[in-house]
Parts: sequence; structure tokens; C-alpha cells
Amino acid sequence: LGFGLTPNTAKWLCGGTLISEHFVLTAAHCLDHFSVGRPKFVKLGMVNVLRDYSKNVQILKIDKTIFYPYYNKTVKMNDIGLIKLERKVQFNTYALPACLDS
Repeated sequence: LGFGLTPNTAKWLCGGTLISEHFVLTAAHCLDHFSVGRPKFVKLGMVNVLRDYSKNVQILKIDKTIFYPYYNKTVKMNDIGLIKLERKVQFNTYALPACLDS
């Protein structure tokens, strides 16, 4: 998750799991915990963290963050959050949603 005004100046902290073309599952504490504010971007398709901007990387703006209703910030219980992306992810070999059992 990218915290900052632009992708180039963002601090990249926390991670998440792509679950659909518009949503990323993450920890709720990643959505409000950091002194750098709330995340603004999601980076997908990274194969090697040492090479941030490969041809497979997609950087998408975050439209909305959603906290699990029973999230307890004080003790980090029910630490689940959703990120709604501003636009659809372009699925490819490096960016596919996780298969979640129903």
C-alpha cells in the first residue's frame, strides 16, 4: 500500500491480497495506523521488490477503505479491511485474484 501524494513519492508499507477486479483484502490497522496518513495507492504485479517499476506493475488509486465493523483498533482484534480500487485491475500472469473458498 502506498502512502503519499504520488506513486513516486509514496512510502510503500503493508500488503494485501487481490480478491476481485476492484477489491484488495488487507489488515485494518494498515488503513489507519501509520503517521503518514491513509494509503492512497495499491501496487500490483511486483515480482521482485528490488525492481519496483517493471513492465508488469500496476499502480491503482484507492477509491474507498472499509473496516470490518467489529475491528478493535486498541487491541487489533478483527483486524480486517477492504480496499475498493478506483478502476478495474487488468488481470495478467502477475496480477490475479486469490481463490477464496465460499
